[in-house]
Amino acid sequence: MHEDLANADKSLSSYLFSSPFGSSGHGHASQNAFTINYKGKVIFGGTGYYSNFSDKHNLLHYRSTKAYNTILADSLNQKIGEEGYGWIPRAISGKRIQYALGDASNAYGEIKSEFWLNRFEQIKVVPSKENGYGESGVTLYRRHMLQLEGGYIVLYDELEAKNPVKWTTQFHCPYYTIEGQNAEKSNQQQFVVKTDLGNVTANVYAESPLKMAVHNQFFEAAVNWNKVTDDEGKIKDFKNQWHAGITSEPKQKFRFLTIIQIKEGKTEVIKTLSNVNELKHLQVGDWEILAQLDGKKTAALQVIGKSAKSAFSFGNQSLEFEGKKYAPKIAGSSVLLEIYNSKVNKQEVVDELPDAAKYDKN
Repeated sequence: MHEDLANADKSLSSYLFSSPFGSSGHGHASQNAFTINYKGKVIFGGTGYYSNFSDKHNLLHYRSTKAYNTILADSLNQKIGEEGYGWIPRAISGKRIQYALGDASNAYGEIKSEFWLNRFEQIKVVPSKENGYGESGVTLYRRHMLQLEGGYIVLYDELEAKNPVKWTTQFHCPYYTIEGQNAEKSNQQQFVVKTDLGNVTANVYAESPLKMAVHNQFFEAAVNWNKVTDDEGKIKDFKNQWHAGITSEPKQKFRFLTIIQIKEGKTEVIKTLSNVNELKHLQVGDWEILAQLDGKKTAALQVIGKSAKSAFSFGNQSLEFEGKKYAPKIAGSSVLLEIYNSKVNKQEVVDELPDAAKYDKN
């Protein structure tokens, strides 16, 4: 998703990754991970260093879910191998709102791949829960991601497991420092990213209490034992990088709502408004954001930009836009409404398999 693709070195770009090929070969266990670039530089991205295809740092951090901006369940990674896969079932491109949905419901569990189990065995490391691998019981992980005009990224996570687990939403900055900030309420957390590019803030909301850990340590230390060099032939210094993890209480069903602001000037204060139809109601700049944070109730997300004359809705609830109510034609769909040439342009999507899955009969 791009603010200005022709001038990516001067604008905001965001990416959502979820691969049906899983995480084998040169892939990483990073289904539903996001990356955010600003002015051509990575603000949020993967962390860790490459010394070898499968040394200890590679298998326990660099290649693992702990290195990426995605979800841990009870501090456990997604599985490495083709079996740990995700996919992008939906996407909509608009002028002021861009949207993608990633599904990583099949990414978690014990490693089954003989190839990767052999790699662990070669370095005498067990892919145990102590090392961040194992069965977490995740049955649903769908991440809705929107890029809004004005420098805003919105994430809405639907999470379910067989039993209550502690859910952790991760944020990693490979080149910049994260600083935690005090939150007004126990069910929200916030931090800033210190950059030379502008101002970056992140606010995370949930229905129940959250705890945040900010640190600059890898799960497994990065050591340049292989003397990897940079483009100038100098041996790389494997410096520590910054990470934030925001964790829930044990819940079988859970939702995170995240609002990231990346701006040249000051970021906006996020205002809490009165709930509408039991949805959490926030305002940031021109945008109103409404979300169902109760995991036991039907998921819903709405984003409305009055000045932008654009609106988005996911779920079963109707959306009021430009004085008229719009109900989804298909239950659980994602709908984008925008004024174009003085008319309302409506796009409605549901999950759709890629052409390769629909038509390839081999």
